[in-house]
Amino acid sequence: MTTITPIDHTRSVRAAVATIEAAHAAAATPARRTDTVFAGSPRKSGTPSIRERFDTLEKRFKPDAAKGVNVRLQFKLSGEGGGEWYVEIKDGKCKVKKGTGPNPDATLKASASDYKKIADGEMNKMVAFLRGKLKVEGDKEKLKPFDTWFEKP
Repeated sequence: MTTITPIDHTRSVRAAVATIEAAHAAAATPARRTDTVFAGSPRKSGTPSIRERFDTLEKRFKPDAAKGVNVRLQFKLSGEGGGEWYVEIKDGKCKVKKGTGPNPDATLKASASDYKKIADGEMNKMVAFLRGKLKVEGDKEKLKPFDTWFEKP
């Protein structure tokens, strides 16, 4: 005959609740920043600005990750800190041009602030797309692997 022994889960439930409460309290408390911010600096945080991201895109390009890729992408970012950039990846090389370019395979449109949140990992790009904060004209599939072709800044 099998005997069933009741288990007291109270202690483990209390520990789990305490862990969750501590995580919420930590998230609610703003972290102290120790970054040095100079007067007139275009950055408000420790992450690169949109302009800095596009300025360094060619240097951060990973040719091995983009083998066989032939794509032309247009970025149109509105608002403060935004602008337009044209990115062409072809024959294992990446070229970035400020402004517009011919016949993009896909055009990404977003506000500069939303794009920065996506690039910084603060906003999920699929959620942004579904909420209409990120719009793509043309072949959406051409943009999906974009992050994998570059080193993080």
